[in-house]
Amino acid sequence: ASAVLSGRDLTLKRPILRVEHAADGLRLSLTAEQAIHGDILPLALSAWLQPHDGRFAGSLRDVQGRVDLQASGQLDPVAGKGSADITLKPVTFHPGGLQPRALFPDLARRLQESSGSLAVNGSVSWDRGAVRPDLDVLIKDGTTKLAGVALHKVNGILKLTSLSPPNSPPGQLLAVGLIEAGVQLTDGQLSFHLKAGRLVVELATTRLAGGNVAMSEFVYDPKETRPQRFSLEVGALDLGRLVQLIDLDGLTATGKLSGNVPLSLRSDHVTIDDARLISVESGAIRYRPKEPPAFFTADDSTRLVLKAFDNFEYDKMTMTLNGTLGGDLTAGLHIAGGNPELYGGYPIEFNLNLSGKLDRIIDEALVGYQIPGQIKERMSWFGAR
Repeated sequence: ASAVLSGRDLTLKRPILRVEHAADGLRLSLTAEQAIHGDILPLALSAWLQPHDGRFAGSLRDVQGRVDLQASGQLDPVAGKGSADITLKPVTFHPGGLQPRALFPDLARRLQESSGSLAVNGSVSWDRGAVRPDLDVLIKDGTTKLAGVALHKVNGILKLTSLSPPNSPPGQLLAVGLIEAGVQLTDGQLSFHLKAGRLVVELATTRLAGGNVAMSEFVYDPKETRPQRFSLEVGALDLGRLVQLIDLDGLTATGKLSGNVPLSLRSDHVTIDDARLISVESGAIRYRPKEPPAFFTADDSTRLVLKAFDNFEYDKMTMTLNGTLGGDLTAGLHIAGGNPELYGGYPIEFNLNLSGKLDRIIDEALVGYQIPGQIKERMSWFGAR
């Protein structure tokens, strides 16, 4: 055999073809040191075919034993059709090592710094060039980064009905334990499907600062170079937990905020574009630093502001947000109320601007996290057909 055998889409290095006599007829076997297809990781090939009945089986493995793909089925070369059962044993990914794009370049090209495990079970049929996969992809405890946003504890099963471009039926479900986007989003659930290589989000829900965050239908195209815009509806966010993210010594607050957060998704980051959150109840803001910043003691007017915020009770608050998730954010506050200990609670209105990196994500958010029951049940049935 030649040292290299190349076709239109596949190259075999050091192929060896054998013709053997089996009990029920001739058997053709083929091995190759490497089978190379596009950007997919080169894998060692071992396969056999019985021409008289069309049965075949084969495997693809990498030299380090990280990947083990098994296939078996029936082939009719005259009619140009056949089918195969496919099993990819669990593959483990980790930063600096094997990554999903090595096996699924079209599906995972945009994913960065991935870890976790993945397995595949299902079938593939073909008829005169038309390939129809029916594959279940199990994702377990995955961590990855997409457009600068880190996703932790991703679990679920993705059904693929096309590989290039990737397609899936509606209603695919994934659970996400923690979304690291400059603020702490937890307990995420995503209902989605893939259409012509695009991610169609049907509904996404998560939690932030004790409140709820939801996103309705949005289409993400990984090949789009222009900003892709969508929005989040947020409800009953705990203001006290939000101000903790600012990490300003002596600042505490009570109350809840709801509103809309417009976002722009770019290839490597997500920006907030004029988000507006409004208080849904009265509350209080208290700023009692151990050592007040110098500008608060510069003159009588700034000292008065500091005194007002020692115990400021507000009737209405509006917060605006702009900036980059995971980077610098600017928060604007319009507050109307008064300090009952200052001028008898005389009404006062303030406009304040706060800025900085709101990225205090804590690992404790994942302690005790449980995969939602519906998704956990689907995962338990993986491989049962």
